[in-house]
Amino acid sequence: MKQGAHFFATFCAGAALLPFSAAAQDCEQLPQVSLQQEASIDVSNDLIGMNWQVQIEKPSAALAVKAVNQALEAALGKIKSKKALRNVRSNIQTYPVYDKNREISHWRATGDLSFEQTLLSLKEEGGQVQIEEPLALQSIVYSISPELAQRTESELLENALAAYRQKAERVAKELGYAHYRIGQISVNDSGNRPMPIAAPRAMSLQAKRFDTAEVAASGGESQISVGVSGSVCLIK
Repeated sequence: MKQGAHFFATFCAGAALLPFSAAAQDCEQLPQVSLQQEASIDVSNDLIGMNWQVQIEKPSAALAVKAVNQALEAALGKIKSKKALRNVRSNIQTYPVYDKNREISHWRATGDLSFEQTLLSLKEEGGQVQIEEPLALQSIVYSISPELAQRTESELLENALAAYRQKAERVAKELGYAHYRIGQISVNDSGNRPMPIAAPRAMSLQAKRFDTAEVAASGGESQISVGVSGSVCLIK
């Protein structure tokens, strides 16, 4: 993994309160410097998400929904024993299909089945996911699991705050001040989880039906970042 820290002007810093009597002064009455720092790291994606789809056309909406529901239930029945799967979701939508006279000729129902699992669990299964036809694999995305993201953000925050304090001390000394104290401070993480990376094979998989999907063992990387910003009061 590659790690980088990005420091933005005005300055990048932070601090712990110093045991100094002048620190009791109202910070608003002291000279202040706005400070900001961001720490980021590229993390290997450890989560894979798949979306499977089936489309069936019938004379009525009810018949189309029934047929799609049967296909989804068969697929769900095959994967329900897999404890490694998470966020399993299914959905059905119906659409009228019109003839040249703009009258409804029949109905189309589309069913989606999506789920996630860790790449580690997928490797233990030999890199294969079994899904009953007539479902077709529509897309594969790689991302960072919430657990890994939380651990990484905690480490980044610790590093960012340490560098923040060091910068604050250096800035104060460079400007001729012996001490400093924290004014306001805010911490922001990457907010939205790193954008999933579309699998290189996803587009080719869309054009063909599969009951077994062989997916890549490695899902690339996503970036996680933590930013610290605020103000530091300068004390003589």
